[in-house]
Formats: sequence, structure tokens, C-alpha cells
Amino acid sequence: MLNRQSDLHLGVVFTLIVVVLTLSGFLPPVLQAILVIPFFLFVPGNALIWAIFPAANLRRMERFLFAIGSSLGVMILSGLVLNLTPWGLQTNSWLVILSVVALVASAIAIWRRRKIPVEASTPEQFYMPGRQVSLLSLATMVVGFALILAFTPQLSHKIQGYTSLWVLPESEMQPGTLLVGIHSQELETTHYHLVITFNGQSIQEWLDISLPPGATWQRSISVPGGPGFAEAKLYRVDHPGVIYRYVSITPNKGAPSS
Repeated sequence: MLNRQSDLHLGVVFTLIVVVLTLSGFLPPVLQAILVIPFFLFVPGNALIWAIFPAANLRRMERFLFAIGSSLGVMILSGLVLNLTPWGLQTNSWLVILSVVALVASAIAIWRRRKIPVEASTPEQFYMPGRQVSLLSLATMVVGFALILAFTPQLSHKIQGYTSLWVLPESEMQPGTLLVGIHSQELETTHYHLVITFNGQSIQEWLDISLPPGATWQRSISVPGGPGFAEAKLYRVDHPGVIYRYVSITPNKGAPSS
């Protein structure tokens, strides 16, 4: 007969194995899913149920169903929390937060169950009719398939990146100084060619500005004194003959126009 704490100890060991193998990238995605999905569906909820109700008089099947329901509840609440963090809803962030919940709840459950007499926590024999087994298997498959879809990145069809270009007066005290900037929201590292002109004459040029997605580039430039019209023309190096972004400004007025 297994020790009554065996399920919690096995849950802790299984949690550590899943975390190490998944975060290390040692296993291919299919094998990771085989490990991660049972963990997500059962381990956090089972530990939480034992931590809250260490001596509840429930049948094993009832505990099994409550564990799945609790795990889904923990996943929903964890998703709300992760959505507010810089890490967002990613497979690794889900795994980390659910692992923390499982390990903490398991530690609390083990500590509380040690104080419960053996007779008060002896589970009843497992029994489940064949029809319920079939329905439970089907429900588990549906939930597992939904989790696979949720955690599998989808291909970006018809999604394009975007680049922002701006030219602004750097300060009111220096009307002849402009601040030019580029922000890349492209899907990959992009190379740009930027030309700054004043009254049609080139005053500054950058032949190759390389920006990864999410990066920003800024420079201060000086323009000749007196009235004039400054223009910024941005090209992509892979399309040198096409103006990708265009901004113009009258430095003395300090108001950009397009």
C-alpha cells in the first residue's frame, strides 16, 4: 500500500521534471505537450484541493474531477495575472506560475495532512461506470486539444510590420536643432536608409540603420538658420527606390506637417 502522501510527492517530482525538461528545450514540442497537458489539467488542482481540504470525505473520482476543475480555475486566474505582467501569456510563463502554485500548495497539503489521523483520510475504493469513463475520456481529449491550440503559436498570415518616423524640434531654446527618430515594429530586423534635407539640399544621411523588432533609434541634427523646410525620407535597404516613410517640418514654426 502506498503512503497516503504519495500522490503529493509524485506531484512534486512530476512538476520538477516538467519544468526542467520544458524550460531546457530538451524535448521536441510533441513530447513537451504530452508532459505539460496532464500537468496543467491535474497537478495544481489536486495539490490545491488537498491543501484546502486535507481530510475531506470525498471519493477518489470526486477528488479527480474536483482536481481538474480546480486546475482549470487556477489556469484562468493565472492567465489574468500574467496578462498584467511584462511576460504575458506565454507557455513558459504559464508553466512557471502553475508550477509555483503546485509546489506551494503541495507543501501546505503535506504539512496539513500529517496532522490528520489515518482513518480520517483513508480514501474509498475507486469505481466508475464505463459510460462515465467514456465521457470523461472524451472531455479530457477536448480540453487537451483546446490547450494545444491555445499554446501553439499561429502562423502570421497577412500580418505586416510597421515603422514610425518622426522629426520634432528638440527644444524651444534651440530652434535650429531637430530630433529625428525611428521606431520599428517590423516582424524581423530591418535595415533603413535615412536622408534629411533642408530646402531640398541634403544635410544629413545614414546609409544603414539596423533595427530589430521593437527597437528605437534617435539622433539630434542641426539645420541651417533662417526660414526653410526640412524633410526626412526613410527607405528600406531592400527597396532602395521607394520612400517607405516621409515627414516634413518647418523648424522656425516647430509644427510638423505631412
